Amino acid sequence: MESLSESLARFQELVHYLPEEARFIPDDGICSDCSLIVHNNPAVEKLLAIRGLKYYDDKQNKVINKGVPYCRCNVVADEERRTNASQYLLTVRSAGLPSSVKGPTPREFVAGTFANFTNRQGTEDALEMALDFTVGNSPPVLVFVGPPGSGKTHLLEAIGRQFLDQGRTVRYELVAHLLQRLRSSYNMNEESRVMEVCYGADVLLLDDLGMEKPSDWVREQITSLVDERWRNNRLLAVGTNENHTTIEERLGPRISSRLFDRSSGKSQVTYLVTGDYRAI
Repeated sequence: MESLSESLARFQELVHYLPEEARFIPDDGICSDCSLIVHNNPAVEKLLAIRGLKYYDDKQNKVINKGVPYCRCNVVADEERRTNASQYLLTVRSAGLPSSVKGPTPREFVAGTFANFTNRQGTEDALEMALDFTVGNSPPVLVFVGPPGSGKTHLLEAIGRQFLDQGRTVRYELVAHLLQRLRSSYNMNEESRVMEVCYGADVLLLDDLGMEKPSDWVREQITSLVDERWRNNRLLAVGTNENHTTIEERLGPRISSRLFDRSSGKSQVTYLVTGDYRAI
């Protein structure tokens, strides 16, 4: 059996007869993270070919790689990026956010963000509070009160997209549509499935709250949803055309007390006193 010194001597003799470029792997041919050989490095590929570790087999019509330990860091990173991108798209789709901004063509609408929100007199405070809300510099419940077309939906959408970029889960609900789905699901005993998405999201956005007077059962569902957010300091942003009094008339004192709460510090209300953006 060959001794270690004999093996070393034979290896040194073999290396001695190799061309200079085939003796040692260059520094940039070794991955600094995993210490394996970098794939498609020209100097490394030449070294492998000279040493017979990689060659083209005419009979098999393919390149033969004789067990070269290639680095897979880039492959793993690419796979992770693709997975993250797919997951992000699924998260965006499940958020249900509207594309509330008029695009360049009559049938084109684009995502509403803080960057394309037109700040004008009467919306300054609402914009500032929306930005504070996304960076944790505000109470967990934020209520936008203003007439139709005053920018409430745009700000809700901008909040949602900002949180999505932070890796948080978001759910936007136009309350009238949510109530319609609740009524339909009640007959099939599937109301819990309709509400699961709202309860499960990190950030809940309720738009046009109080537009219609719901049944007692539906009122109870919506109130429980808001109350759960308020009690547990979970993020909720609401857009409404109504005030404290009309919300109480339509949805009851419990939900109006939570949204327009001035004592606990859990809720913040901001008023948009401006004209209709859509009429411009």
